[in-house]
Amino acid sequence: MNVFDAIKGQTWAVGYLRRAGAAGRLSQTLIFHGPPYVGKETAAMALASWWLCDRESGCGVCPSCRQVATYQHPDFHYVFPCPASWYEDPVQIGEIVAQRWMPEHRLGEPLTDPNLTISIEAVRGLIRAAARTPFGGRARVIIIRSAERLREEAQNAFLKLLEDAPSHVRIVLLTTNMERMLPTVRSRAYHIRFVALGKDDWISVFRSLHSVDLSTAELLYRLSGASLARAASLLSEDEALRQLPMTLFTQDSSPGAWAFAVMEHMGPRVERDDLDRFLDFTLLWLRDIMVWRGTKNPMLLLNLDAADAIADIATRVDLALILRLISELESLRQASRLNLDPRLVCHRIERLMTRSQLIGGHG
Repeated sequence: MNVFDAIKGQTWAVGYLRRAGAAGRLSQTLIFHGPPYVGKETAAMALASWWLCDRESGCGVCPSCRQVATYQHPDFHYVFPCPASWYEDPVQIGEIVAQRWMPEHRLGEPLTDPNLTISIEAVRGLIRAAARTPFGGRARVIIIRSAERLREEAQNAFLKLLEDAPSHVRIVLLTTNMERMLPTVRSRAYHIRFVALGKDDWISVFRSLHSVDLSTAELLYRLSGASLARAASLLSEDEALRQLPMTLFTQDSSPGAWAFAVMEHMGPRVERDDLDRFLDFTLLWLRDIMVWRGTKNPMLLLNLDAADAIADIATRVDLALILRLISELESLRQASRLNLDPRLVCHRIERLMTRSQLIGGHG
């Protein structure tokens, strides 16, 4: 099963799929569940290739495997949360994915709109497709991404397919929140858990998706909290934004100068997400200062590339002040979500830093 070789860090899940598949013991309906971006969709696509492979081996190179990889195989049906009108002709959903959503799905990025659901119209289309004889004579494969977003009426309709699915139908449900699925749906599938990736596997997966060197991948692993999606977002951001909080810790300028510099960098129309990311970066710097103050171990720092500057600042401040500042910044972060003026937030940060003796010159 060559198609399974690309799945990193999921030894048990892949081992089970290989063994049960080879022995013909795979359940007709599977639920892949676990944290986001750890290989559930990659494994589902690999399994679809194996079920539909011309060589019956999941070779990854035959015409059928290539069609599955591009969502174009006539016996492969891939469903995800999107406007219901997209499913007017579910047989052509592969073309819709390829034209509109391929980059996001292949990279495992979050869906654009968190409020989108999977409609009952989409499920009815799957039921009609499942009833047809497979084009290739072996199976019809259904993969449902973000299955927890199946509307309740869609889950009830889908339950009918699970209870009386033709023998040629194979179904894989992908979810990060299995509890949001109806118990009657969960009970009719075999559950396979996918675990969080270890550091080495995470870095390997991230570097396969993005052209970055090892040191950059390691930095993003720390800064993102081991989230592939967050790391991809950080990669696309201006490095200067990450460094801006540190300039506050080291500068000695007139009151308001730093806050003005931040707003100038962010531009005249600061979105809430931009401000949240900036506050995240500020908290990460403070976390590193606190860690250095308590341990003096550079390998525990997230911003390892600035270890010398962090060590210098940590020698000048008290740990209790850092903890108090972190608490106040967390409150500011919550306030920013209430549409607080970003300029006020930046000035408040600057005043807090000054009072905590993290910066000087205009106390």
